Formats: sequence, C-alpha cells, structure tokens
Amino acid sequence: MCTERRFDITTQVYNRSGQYEVQQLCNSLRVTNTGNDAATVDGIILYPGTIGSVQGDGFTIGGNAGEIYAKRSIVILFAGVGLLPAIEVTQKYYTP
Repeated sequence: MCTERRFDITTQVYNRSGQYEVQQLCNSLRVTNTGNDAATVDGIILYPGTIGSVQGDGFTIGGNAGEIYAKRSIVILFAGVGLLPAIEVTQKYYTP
C-alpha cells in the first residue's frame, strides 16, 4: 500500500552573508549562485557565472521518499568582491 505525501516548494534569494533557516519538513534543496560574487554555502564554494550568463555554480541535496533533511539551517558567506551577490535556494518540503 502506498502512503501519499504532499509537498510544496519555496524559492528564496539571499543577498547577504548569514545563517538561514531550512523548512521544517525539508526533503531536498537546490542552491545556485545567480549573482556576480563567489560564495560559500555550507563549505561548498560556488562561483558566479561568466559575463553574460544567467547563473553560476550550484548543487542539489536530495532525499529519498519520506526522508527529512536533518540540518535546520544553511550558512551563506559571500566573498565581497561582486556588486550583486545572490544565492537562490529552492526547498522541497512536505506539508503537514
């Protein structure tokens, strides 16, 4: 018998270094550097795209069906050399 679980997504763009909350029932994250400044997200370096590109480096953390991401926050640190820092974070999370 298959148990149905409902989910939603949210996307947020962060422009400042800091620690940011992860959705309570988060199953997966997609993180993309959409600005012009290098950044580190939880220790992973993400370089900006080349001139004229829309996005730079990114990564995805995904869980299997029913799994929940254990961390409650992510840490974003910008290098401080670009004028338009931006990290886009999309979270998939289960709804209660």
